[in-house]
Amino acid sequence: MKRILYTLAIFIGISTIYPTISEGQHGSYVTKFVSRFKSIKRLMNKGDYETAMLVARKRLQRRKKRTKNVKFLEESFSKLQKQDLKEISFLKDVNKPENLDKIYYIYSIMADRQHLIEPLLPLVSKDGYKAEFRFLRVEELMKSTSALAAKHHYDNAIKLLALAEKGDKWAARNAYDALSDVNKYFEHYKDVYQLKRRAIALGKTRVLVRSANTSNVSMPLNLESELLHMNVKHLNSRWTEFYTTKPIGHEIDVVSEIELRDFHVSPEIERIREFVESKEVQDGFEYFYDSNGNVAKDTLGNDIKKPKMITVFADVLEIKREKTAIVSGNIKFYNKHTNEILQSKSFTVESFFKDNACSFRGDERAISNNINVHRTAIPKPFPTDEILALDAAEKMKEIMKSEMKRFII
Repeated sequence: MKRILYTLAIFIGISTIYPTISEGQHGSYVTKFVSRFKSIKRLMNKGDYETAMLVARKRLQRRKKRTKNVKFLEESFSKLQKQDLKEISFLKDVNKPENLDKIYYIYSIMADRQHLIEPLLPLVSKDGYKAEFRFLRVEELMKSTSALAAKHHYDNAIKLLALAEKGDKWAARNAYDALSDVNKYFEHYKDVYQLKRRAIALGKTRVLVRSANTSNVSMPLNLESELLHMNVKHLNSRWTEFYTTKPIGHEIDVVSEIELRDFHVSPEIERIREFVESKEVQDGFEYFYDSNGNVAKDTLGNDIKKPKMITVFADVLEIKREKTAIVSGNIKFYNKHTNEILQSKSFTVESFFKDNACSFRGDERAISNNINVHRTAIPKPFPTDEILALDAAEKMKEIMKSEMKRFII
């Protein structure tokens, strides 16, 4: 339930937290939220003191200060404060440093709650009843708690970094998180900035990207080199860094390897087809003649004529060329120190060349709409095996990049 109040406090706009939110926005949000609740007493009986307090507060802002609403606000605030103090007392008795974050969080809720009430003070009902609210110096408690919490996270980070120096990358990453927890309380605290950079350096996994030909098939010379000619910097994250050449001054942790198992190029296929296209088309007009040999007229005196149809022909030459290269292999990630395979995936990539050239002699009107012809159509030359291999390499690079994006250590 405390989380509900904390969320509401954010939207309502406690000025010390979000000063840019206007009071009008605060009131609008609370109005929408509390409009569903009409019985504060029912909320109190259910133990929903947070909502009861918000409803009572809103009613006191909008209406005359009725005594029952003043008392509801007073009672709900008191009960919430007692609950929080009881929980804080329990957490302190447990005496675990990790509870300091929880204690600080509860204090922040109490501070928000007091800020909600402050604008109404002094609160006196129309019948003269004056509400009493026991405010605590929560800001001072938050300040002392934040100092203790920051020290706890800092000391924990120092211990974790000592383990990281011995090669424990997860300890380095946990140290970074602990130092980030320090920054939640203090933007600048001792040497946290330098320690976070050290934690990143110790916790980073460095991946070397390379290719290998594990088949007995002769591969084009530029296929393997082209695979490594790719930009991997944009794949880097805080904890993973990729290289295509071994870095100087850093040890490789993981190898990402493309194993090329097979490279097959189909024969150059050329299909030539010659055929004749014909079509009946209109070629001018023909006139109708009467029995006297004169051009016949219609009732309006116009010449009577009809379309003159002729059959046209075209000799079509169609040349289709195809060539395909297929490359198959496996992408795997393995631990450089132990040779343990961490991830493996097979792939097959096809690179296609297709061309369709078509020319004709004769009457173009005879050509069907589904035939694409050109008067001087010349087929494209077949690409070399190396060109198809380069195209396949580009496709393989995209597959590899996709797998590297998924690879998180």
